[in-house]
Amino acid sequence: MFRHIIMAVLCGLLFPLFAIPNGGFEEKGSWSGYPYSNIERTDKEAHSGKFAMRLIGQEAGKVTQLFSDYLPLAATPGNQSKIRVSFFYKGDSFLFHLRLYELQAEKEVAVKNEQGEVIAFTFNLKKTDEWTEFRREITLPAKYLENLPRLRLHFQLWGKSVLSETLLDDVTLELPEVTAPPTASGARLTIEPLPSDDGGIVPMPDLPYRYGQKDGYLTRDGKPFYYAGNYTIGGGQWQLNTLWMHRLLNYSMLTLDWSMNYGISKEKSGDYRLRYHDSRSAASAVREITRQGIIIEFDNGNYMPEYNPIRYVKGVPGLDRIFVNGSHFYSLDHNTPEGRKIHYLDWRSRFCYYKNLHLMAFESWNELGYTPSHERVLADFRIWTEKKYGSLAEANRVWRCNFKSWEEVRPPHLSTDILPGASAHQYRLAMRDKYFEQYYDYLRFLGLDFMVGFKEMKKEFRTFSDAPWGVDTRAHRHYADGYGVLDPDLLEDTIDIVMLHTWINSFEYNGEPAALLFEAEETAPLVLPGIAPVRQKWLDEISSWDKLPVTLDTSAPKALFLAPLNSFGRIGRTAYPQLTYLLHRSGVETRELPLAEITPEVLKKFRFVFLAEDHAGSIAPLVNGKHPIYDMLIDYVREGGGLFCVGTSARGSTGNARQSINWNFGQKLGFNRGNYARNPLSCGYSDDMQVKALHFADHPVTRGLKAVQFFTLPVFVPTSKCELKPLVKTAPNDLAAPNAAIVLGGTLGKGKAVFLPDALWMQPFRVEAEDNLRLLANLIAYLTDTPPLDPADATLLFMTEKEMRAAEAVERR
Repeated sequence: MFRHIIMAVLCGLLFPLFAIPNGGFEEKGSWSGYPYSNIERTDKEAHSGKFAMRLIGQEAGKVTQLFSDYLPLAATPGNQSKIRVSFFYKGDSFLFHLRLYELQAEKEVAVKNEQGEVIAFTFNLKKTDEWTEFRREITLPAKYLENLPRLRLHFQLWGKSVLSETLLDDVTLELPEVTAPPTASGARLTIEPLPSDDGGIVPMPDLPYRYGQKDGYLTRDGKPFYYAGNYTIGGGQWQLNTLWMHRLLNYSMLTLDWSMNYGISKEKSGDYRLRYHDSRSAASAVREITRQGIIIEFDNGNYMPEYNPIRYVKGVPGLDRIFVNGSHFYSLDHNTPEGRKIHYLDWRSRFCYYKNLHLMAFESWNELGYTPSHERVLADFRIWTEKKYGSLAEANRVWRCNFKSWEEVRPPHLSTDILPGASAHQYRLAMRDKYFEQYYDYLRFLGLDFMVGFKEMKKEFRTFSDAPWGVDTRAHRHYADGYGVLDPDLLEDTIDIVMLHTWINSFEYNGEPAALLFEAEETAPLVLPGIAPVRQKWLDEISSWDKLPVTLDTSAPKALFLAPLNSFGRIGRTAYPQLTYLLHRSGVETRELPLAEITPEVLKKFRFVFLAEDHAGSIAPLVNGKHPIYDMLIDYVREGGGLFCVGTSARGSTGNARQSINWNFGQKLGFNRGNYARNPLSCGYSDDMQVKALHFADHPVTRGLKAVQFFTLPVFVPTSKCELKPLVKTAPNDLAAPNAAIVLGGTLGKGKAVFLPDALWMQPFRVEAEDNLRLLANLIAYLTDTPPLDPADATLLFMTEKEMRAAEAVERR
């Protein structure tokens, strides 16, 4: 897949074969030289691949030099080490040096012998008119390995009285597979193999629609089908809890916005480990969305769990070539083989399960703002501008600058003279405006630079998927927002689908605009022609909940929901309509309050509190387990309150499932998180991760249950300190978590609490499956001390799948 195998270990650690990055010169970067004007990548006479490196000697007595990066050397102090170096060359005679360097005060200093001479292995290579291979094995003495030195390849072409040139290609470096102990100067990063794909993903049965392509248009059931943007009001981008809302609003597609599927952890040894999560559950989410008749624009490009992985660089020298900062959602340099390899493995970790699923588009990045500023980019910018202007004097004239050498050149807003502080950002903006000529060149370079690795990534993606390829860009916005550097004209030849990041609501072919669910109080109700009466009834019912009185002094029992921060991410009553509807039917009033307004005194006015892991921005303060709400709610329960807490398991991987609220409670109440349940013998929707529970404790919550259909979910692992009991368990033959708790509940002091890691089971279009409605009715009765509702009452089913199918059939006539 890649010309060179990725460096699985950096900084004096396990090195694979061909540890030299970009040894075939197929990419820009990883090499430097002097003078820049005498070095070029050429596609005229490569030994293999497309490119070779050309060194030009233009003046007698002057030297042209090419340097590799400083390469961490794998070695065990006290033992000699052997390395093998090879390359192909053609042209005039030149010198090749292999030198050792030590890191001193964050600078590479040449290793010297007892006489103060620089340690170098030098070879004088003669002129040749044909491609010739150089290959040597070199033994490095133990005394020069004590400080874990770095290795550098150095090529020199001395000018003659006539023009001379040498071509280089296919440089390889074989380093021993030796592990160095952690030292103060660096640790190691190992990349674990992908989780094995053991199959078991059943193709989607009986899709509600048939997608295709005709005359360049996406079609659904043979008709042209398109959209304009995607407003994330229901399901998709953060979670699937509100997927029902997407369908109620008659949206035809959504963005499934998941982060990259790996994480980096620090081991006890001080080393770092990069591992990919088993993303089987992600396929379940894609299947569920497809089952609802919605097509997916899938994003897998954001780096999580940290937006700024550059923090690892100090721990592992060398990562600065892979991890970068300065860009929104851009953390891996895709113009390096290593950076692309991490992306490639990430995609493979998901698409091994996606091969039978339908995607409208694959976003290689989401909300991409390509504005990196690390050393590789700066070095290539200098090369690009030197070629553009020909001389530093001309570049200075155009830029109105006074750089003394090309090595000093850097965009004005990235000057190293700008001191950090509150005013730094505004000063950088001022420098961009003042020296707009150079800043324009920088933006143009970034647009061109982005495309180099982007085209290679598409080729790699095509080895396992034919999904339409694109990038969600804000290239249409002003450059000052940090996004507008991608040129749509440059993207056009590579992407298959145009994705501009907008908030425009979706439209359907020959259909109506998406209904507006949340209207201003003074606005006349919106009536859409052709909308089915039952859909309008549901919209009116849910809209009425936002207009409920806020008084807390009535005698009826009350349930508390977290209020949404804004309409962009809906949480609260409207996000969980079945729960809210049944509470109202039970005589329980519902209220929403912002997190900041919840106090012990306020909680005393509520019989029941519902807490869910939904919209990222709204629950962000609760991700920190030290938030006072946790102790506040535990005290509230012990004094007689009821608490129902659910997580979101639909994020698609064990690393990204949002369960932080559950686990933060677990730290205080004595339970942990286990594996994702998986049972092909007891499941629904032909999906072994959508487990059907059949094992129930004798408890009011489980009264009358025979089977409950859940979505993907990780199980609970109670400790000996846990006061809550497993109320629902997986089967003894579960493949990943046998006899494990799915629902934890019981009494805490005078009150009651229930914890569940899946919220989708009680949502519209799912609650009517098996005994799901009975479980929800039992939970409400148990936690609010109200008489249980009879699930046999048909009116308890609100917004059903059967009615929705009928409405959709009427509207599409």
